[in-house]
Amino acid sequence: MNDPRHILIVALALVALAAGPGAAQTAPADTATAAQADTVAAAPPPDMVILPIVNYSEVSEAHTILVPRLHRGLTRQGLTFITAEVLRPTLRRNRIRSLGWIGREHAETIARITGARYLLLGSWDVMRIGEDPEIGFSLRVLDTQSMKLVSAVSVGARGSQYMGLLGRGRVRSPGRLADRVMAEAIEGLFPLVADSLRERTDVPCRRIALIPLDSFAQTPNAGNIMTSVMITGLVSTGFDVVEPGFVRELGLVRGVAHRGGVDDESALAIRENLGACRVITGAVEQLAVARGGPDTVPMVAFGFRVMSPETGNINLMEELEGDGKDGEWFFQRGRTMALIPLADNVFMKFIRDLEKSRREDISYGETRR
Repeated sequence: MNDPRHILIVALALVALAAGPGAAQTAPADTATAAQADTVAAAPPPDMVILPIVNYSEVSEAHTILVPRLHRGLTRQGLTFITAEVLRPTLRRNRIRSLGWIGREHAETIARITGARYLLLGSWDVMRIGEDPEIGFSLRVLDTQSMKLVSAVSVGARGSQYMGLLGRGRVRSPGRLADRVMAEAIEGLFPLVADSLRERTDVPCRRIALIPLDSFAQTPNAGNIMTSVMITGLVSTGFDVVEPGFVRELGLVRGVAHRGGVDDESALAIRENLGACRVITGAVEQLAVARGGPDTVPMVAFGFRVMSPETGNINLMEELEGDGKDGEWFFQRGRTMALIPLADNVFMKFIRDLEKSRREDISYGETRR
């Protein structure tokens, strides 16, 4: 009875009894929790994961106003999804930093954990609350099977643009304005139909890498905001745009951070690793929302360069600008009241010239994709 080994066994048994009947379940339960720690998906897997949306507007109400409307819009489309709030613990556990962009490795990790095919990324770009509210934002969808952007929208509106005779129809409520803008965004984003041009091998130079735009404007986050709007223009025109997070991820691996420009070696690495046949760089020179009454309009100015990664040659350079009165005629009709639609209109001039440059490549026999 005085055997030390026997005394130790009896002591351990007493400790276990004192801990209560649930003590025996502690170790297996902890093990099970650890095994499930890397999954947020239910069966069947969701259609989509909403990644944390970056708030470039710097107005805290943007999330409160827009996120619930985004969720309702996706639900009306019949989509199942995991929200950014539910996803955040998984992002932390896997050390994934995703705010407005996603690296390829991290996209693959999220797809494996959740089983979702699509990732939704985006940014709240403009949020003005007051007598004449304005809202603008950009959303895009990444297909985790092809790792391609399959849809993108940039939308914006201002309360005074709906004003008719005697001031009727003007939207003064940010919530009502958000309803209209989100409905437009959801309509433009879905259904998700892959552009057949992105799959063809006989179409020269469809894959484009856009380096985040630099900014010399006074508006905070101007470069990031306009980068998102330009992605929308390129994707909607049928270009195969490399997700900017993939470019950023490649830069981090190579120890460089690209903004507004790219060196020859980095451009070639983008070509070799991401398949881009053109790299677009540039800067936002002016970006201003309309401040004041309905008579004021937004203004934008940009500079762009398009280079060939293989040769380092500049294929296209442009300086573009515009303000909301450019298309105006009688009684202020044709005036662009909100910033995001104005920027999109100006970008399309550049994209049309980019298309023309691509057609010239065809004429001269270029076949790189």
